[in-house]
Amino acid sequence: MAAIDKIYVNSFEQYEEFRDWCKKQPPLKDKYGREAKITQYLYFWRKEDLSDRKYSDFPIFNAPCYVDAYIIRNCPLDYIQRGLMLNYGYKTEEDIKEMFETVKSRTPEEQKRINEAKANNVYPNPLSNYWWVDLDDFDIAEDGKISLKKKEKSTYEKILNGELYNSPKRSGIEVGTHFTMIKSPTAWGYNKFEKPLRGTWFIDVESPTGKYDFLWFHQTSKKNFGSGTWDYVDEFVDDPYGSSSSANIQTIRSLRRRIKEWKLPIGTRIIATGRYEYERYEFIVRK
Repeated sequence: MAAIDKIYVNSFEQYEEFRDWCKKQPPLKDKYGREAKITQYLYFWRKEDLSDRKYSDFPIFNAPCYVDAYIIRNCPLDYIQRGLMLNYGYKTEEDIKEMFETVKSRTPEEQKRINEAKANNVYPNPLSNYWWVDLDDFDIAEDGKISLKKKEKSTYEKILNGELYNSPKRSGIEVGTHFTMIKSPTAWGYNKFEKPLRGTWFIDVESPTGKYDFLWFHQTSKKNFGSGTWDYVDEFVDDPYGSSSSANIQTIRSLRRRIKEWKLPIGTRIIATGRYEYERYEFIVRK
């Protein structure tokens, strides 16, 4: 599962406090029922390592969203929650006030540049802080409290309310049990062959739900090519050997075996390419 961003703290004491809290937490179960301790996502720091750091804060934790969601719902440390609020889009009253003051202090030239960029559906150049917000987007109450008129619920709030990352895997995925080869090197006038001329087959997988809904390969063996699983980026998979957007397979015969093992969603497209343009196979998963 993908990570949003790291958690930062300002002191070694804060790091120790959060580290000790993490050590007390029970392991989480991933999509396949494997247990994973959240301490594996901690950075290892010694106090002497931080004596000459250039910045006041430093990273201590980088985890998949499902693990972050557990921390959002359970961690009592305010400074940790503040970092996760920033990472997951929650704006406090102080954040909104800062936005208002920034927008209010724009020069006419800066505002003109922002308006022109919006009209052309491009980013202003150079970028301005909170360029997408105008003064009309704010409400000011009689007591001086500033709020956003159209404040959408943040990902942080959705997680806290149990609307996101409640399960390590997606629901409603129908796995296919058959597949069909829809393209092969014969389309370029070459005979079908088991191995590419050089190296191994580069395997790419396209999700049936859209090209921006990515499936990632999680390798389960150091030695066996293609030994692993394909999972959506928002699913939690404990992956000791790492993850990648692609895999490598030595032969097409081996790829056919792997496709059955991967248990991919119906409609998934599997593309095997070699170094040369004509070295290309495509398969699609059927019901």
